[in-house]
Amino acid sequence: MKKAVNWLCVAAFALCCALVWLFFAPLMETGGTLPVLDWETAELVEGGAAESFDMYSERPETGLDGYYRFTLELPVREELMYIVLNGVAGECALYLDGAELYSGRTSDYSAMMRFDLEPGGGELLALECRPESAEGVFPPMIQITDDPDSERETIGYANYYAIPAGAMAIVFVLLTGFFLLGIAGGRANWRLALIIFASAELSAGPLITGFGTRFFPVWASDVFNQPLLETLCLIAVAAYLALHRSRRFWRTWGLITAASAGALLLACGVSALAGGPLASNAAMLVSQAASGYYRNLVYWLTFYLVLVCALLSAWEIASAFAAARAEKSALELKNRLVMENYRSVESKLRKDAELRHEFAHLLTVIDAYAKAGDCAALERCISGWREDSDASQARFTEHIAVNAMLQDAAGRARADGAAFSASVMMPREPGIPDEDLCRLIMNMLDNACEGAARTPPGKARFVRVQIRDSGGFLAVSCANSFDGNVATDARGEPLSTKDEPEAHGFGLAQMRAVAEKYSSVLDISWTGSVFKVQTALKLRAE
Repeated sequence: MKKAVNWLCVAAFALCCALVWLFFAPLMETGGTLPVLDWETAELVEGGAAESFDMYSERPETGLDGYYRFTLELPVREELMYIVLNGVAGECALYLDGAELYSGRTSDYSAMMRFDLEPGGGELLALECRPESAEGVFPPMIQITDDPDSERETIGYANYYAIPAGAMAIVFVLLTGFFLLGIAGGRANWRLALIIFASAELSAGPLITGFGTRFFPVWASDVFNQPLLETLCLIAVAAYLALHRSRRFWRTWGLITAASAGALLLACGVSALAGGPLASNAAMLVSQAASGYYRNLVYWLTFYLVLVCALLSAWEIASAFAAARAEKSALELKNRLVMENYRSVESKLRKDAELRHEFAHLLTVIDAYAKAGDCAALERCISGWREDSDASQARFTEHIAVNAMLQDAAGRARADGAAFSASVMMPREPGIPDEDLCRLIMNMLDNACEGAARTPPGKARFVRVQIRDSGGFLAVSCANSFDGNVATDARGEPLSTKDEPEAHGFGLAQMRAVAEKYSSVLDISWTGSVFKVQTALKLRAE
């Protein structure tokens, strides 16, 4: 069932992206651009003689009967197109393969002349002109297009005002993705539906209102021209904010709002000094509101609130996932501790069985020594049994979890031929949750036992642990022997030596996180043969 829900969420998100693309696709049509053709030859004709010149250098002077001639070969065309000529002010004539297309005079160099061009290609286009002044484009601009009125180009340029709508569309897609991700993870955030609705309205409303039936059906224009939708949009944002009771949320929201207001005032001040449009537009919004027209002001206010709410929603979701990951890590740590306790208990039971078996043999030996009257041998036998029994029942602290970890580490160290010692002075309830304390000490002991196991033969192998409760701090220190080799990252921080690549640095990162949580740092140092990790956790008042 969960797998089916995940696939449905993926399909819903893909459908959302497709709908947004289909909505914006008609507005991104810019196929009507006018490509400029390059003149291939340029000549100055005077007195019946023609002389070539560089059309991109200084314009040569003409006499009373002189004129300029420009020629080019037209590209291949498979449909009816148009020649657009502009930049000519004066007398001019246009020829296509020697046939006259136009001959006349114009005084406006910004005027555009259009001529039909049948399908074909390779024709010779020639322009003869005698400009009246140095103004205008030189050489005259010749263009070829299937959209001579550049209607689509004009619309494409006009779409720059739709950038806010595009931004809202991105917000809509992201929020929808967050919402579906929550559903897939079993933690649906239904409050996001309010912001999703607001972002959808802010994305579609201005475009449909602005372009009307040019791109959209009549019913859509009628619906989105209703002020009720804008009111519902603002109500949705207000409801989303009202449903938040967290002080952290409102503190963050207040900081963002204050920073935004300060940045806007600064930008308006700079704009006013530089004579820019931002200051005048802001003044216009204020004057409109003062005269009773609030629509534009409400739009931009809602737009800003939706952006901030989207940002905070992303932050909340990221925090929720981080908390879930931490919870999962804590649960894995508890499970690991339970398993280690189980192994420790199992080891003790097995050891007790061995001791009982050995004790039965010991009684036979003791009985034999007693009958023989060998008191010295009898004393040595009893003393050895007492030492083995004390070592097997070592108890380091009254704290159950810490004691279990130390006992497990002691067994691992002895199995690797390392001497293990622990000096612990801490209360049964130190004021630090078990998951944090275990996460720190377990990683310390793991690294220490692994390091001691790598100590070269012939050198002393040891693991030494000290835990002290003093002055409101819990000082934890762990030192071990090792082979002297420490792999470090680019910042000089040590890396894990575990075989699993994903484990590199993970234990150290967990220990650092615990230290920082309790207002401390993790101090890591090493010499040629001793590696040491220590910290002092600040105990929280009950």
